[in-house]
Amino acid sequence: MLKKSIGWLSKARGLHAKGKRGDGGDGGDGGDGGDGGDGGDGGDGGDGGDGGDGEDGGDGGDGGDGGDGEDGGDGEEKSLSCLPCLPCIFSKH
Repeated sequence: MLKKSIGWLSKARGLHAKGKRGDGGDGGDGGDGGDGGDGGDGGDGGDGGDGGDGEDGGDGGDGGDGGDGEDGGDGEEKSLSCLPCLPCIFSKH
């Protein structure tokens, strides 16, 4: 019991004081950075080109044949009731 009393007194007086503790260790490394965001959507495709011009229409057909000529009229008959004289020759007779 005497030994315990002396130990207690020694500790109280600081005869058996412990040395200073060492410095704490360095902190751990920081965590890795997060992943980058997704890329944006691609742009819309361009409009299609205009269609080409249509081909020209073909030439028109040939015109039809001309109609048949009219028949000639009937000839006039001359009356022979009289002998022709100069006025009759130059008239309708």
